[in-house]
Amino acid sequence: MESKLLRVECLLKGVADATNYLLTVKDYNEGINQALDTLGKATKLDRIYIFNVHPHPQWKKPAYSQLWEWVAEGITPEIDNPYLQNMPFDDVIPRWYDILSSGGTVAGNVRDFPELERIVLQPQGILSLLVVPILIKDEFWGFVGFDDCHRERNWTEIEISTLRAIAGSIGGIIARNQAERELQNLNQELEKRIETRTQQLLIAKEEADKANQAKSEFLARMSHELRTPLNGILGFCQLLNRDENLTSLQRENLKIINSSGEHLLNLINDILELTKIEVGKISLNITDCDLDKLLDSLRDMFYLKISEKNLELIITRDVDIPNHVRLDERKLKQVLINLLHNAIKFTHQGQISLKIKSIKDNKNIEKTNLLFIVKDTGVGITPEEIKIIFKPFEQTQFGIKSNQGNGLGLSISKKLVKLMGGNLQVKSSLNQGSSFYFQIPTTIIKKNKNIAKHSFDDRLNLKPSPEKNKILIVEDIEINCQFLIKLLSPMSFNIYIAEDGEKALDLWEKHLPDLILMDVQIPILNGLEVTQIIREKKNLPQPKIIIVSASAFANDVEKATCQGCDDFVMKPIIENILLSKIAQHLGIELSTKISTNEKRETLEEKEKLIKSNLQKMPSDWVKKLNKAAKELNRDKISSLLQLIPSEYDPLARILNKMIKEYDFEQIIRLTQ
Repeated sequence: MESKLLRVECLLKGVADATNYLLTVKDYNEGINQALDTLGKATKLDRIYIFNVHPHPQWKKPAYSQLWEWVAEGITPEIDNPYLQNMPFDDVIPRWYDILSSGGTVAGNVRDFPELERIVLQPQGILSLLVVPILIKDEFWGFVGFDDCHRERNWTEIEISTLRAIAGSIGGIIARNQAERELQNLNQELEKRIETRTQQLLIAKEEADKANQAKSEFLARMSHELRTPLNGILGFCQLLNRDENLTSLQRENLKIINSSGEHLLNLINDILELTKIEVGKISLNITDCDLDKLLDSLRDMFYLKISEKNLELIITRDVDIPNHVRLDERKLKQVLINLLHNAIKFTHQGQISLKIKSIKDNKNIEKTNLLFIVKDTGVGITPEEIKIIFKPFEQTQFGIKSNQGNGLGLSISKKLVKLMGGNLQVKSSLNQGSSFYFQIPTTIIKKNKNIAKHSFDDRLNLKPSPEKNKILIVEDIEINCQFLIKLLSPMSFNIYIAEDGEKALDLWEKHLPDLILMDVQIPILNGLEVTQIIREKKNLPQPKIIIVSASAFANDVEKATCQGCDDFVMKPIIENILLSKIAQHLGIELSTKISTNEKRETLEEKEKLIKSNLQKMPSDWVKKLNKAAKELNRDKISSLLQLIPSEYDPLARILNKMIKEYDFEQIIRLTQ
């Protein structure tokens, strides 16, 4: 009895030690081998082995293969026996598969086994054996066998249950190893996928960068090609405007040509703006904005379209809104033009209104939010169409039928408003009109002389300097060069011309000009390279350098500054901007010149013209004009002026100028 208890105690101790090896030894195979060695010594058996069950490589039916083995001293190992690899159960021990796969145990003395089994087992010297299944997640993974080659024995329930327990522990370790291997494989696969995907993304990024670079280069070229002829049109238009012998009508016609050219320039800028949005090169350009001038320009721009459709355009703003604020004027104007254009296009009767409201920031008196509302009495938008109208190339049914536009205006406007810190939204009812609105933050600024922008009518001149300044013009396009020569020659400058970078350096060293007007895209050496060379020669007097460029990108200003340029003027050149910068850098005073003909056009002559034309207008219309002037209602007056027949256009122009100058008293007096 004591001997039996001692065997059981040794068995349990061996199982505990074996389990400990399985759990603590880091190397998977070493842990199993140590566990089998411990079990063999504790059980006093001759051979312990582990087989894995798997589909036969060729026939796909259940087969078994030996993976691990421990043998006692003097016992022949069978681990290298080829007959114990990929052996189908059906060929030798079909009974075992049925018993073990259902969770049973094979135990007994070999002489009592079926003949087919004895043929395999007896040559291995096995007299008695115990085989228990290894189940992983209730699946038959394999089995553990315990052989006694010295004696037959009756396997007790304690031995069977204890050895089944160790089989369970072995199964757990195998399952853990499988999971670790699967995880490792997954990690390796994931790393390969990540590496592959990273390479793909890098390639895609390189391709995208190349595409964006190509697009940027195309933009730069197209900007230069489109702005160059516009520079000639606008430039010579400005030169003609300097002729003192022009009549008011000729000057007004020139103003229309100039305005049309600027509108074409804005269209080019809009196309470039959309492309810059796509390549992520757009940013805010916060400047001082004169709201009066902005709103007046919108009135003038849509005057003809409103008149043609017999509509009314009403532009109002809260009285507490300051006239001068800081915001991105160009982007705001672009959004308002898009919204007003759409409103006019889809309104066939009634009116379009632009309202500006102020939402003050109580925490900061210098900050205010401006709410812009563009409302019309047009065809309206369906709820389904409202969901898509801000997407690129999407149009309403009325938009498609009108065969106008490309569905980009609202999409661009939405993005520009977002960039300015707002959100463009819409409310609409079918056949009742639409209301587009957005709110953007602004900074209030006090009015000062620097904010005022010179208009086309203001013809600036540079007062002659006691020292006749020398200016070098570096420009390879003849029409641009001629414009600058004709503009500056009457102002007592010594002017030198260079068509390429090399000649520019020669003339600079020879004449040492006070100022250089430098184009960027010139032959041999570009303008920035010439500038860099000049700045490096510190032993020579350094001129002021103003870059004159048709570039499309704002960061070119930064490049020019880094190379040592003093200022930047965008083509097409606005003469007043250029002259202001020349005056600033050379310390020359500016003057505004009025033509002789304009001086001759006295107030009496204007009044005579107005009165003669007013007599031809309906008396009811004249009374309404007088009433609107007394109410100081600029929009109502503008609407009435749109009713003036084309043959009385001079009357409309003079009255328009009066309302822009807030000369309501004059209108009241003339219409009494």
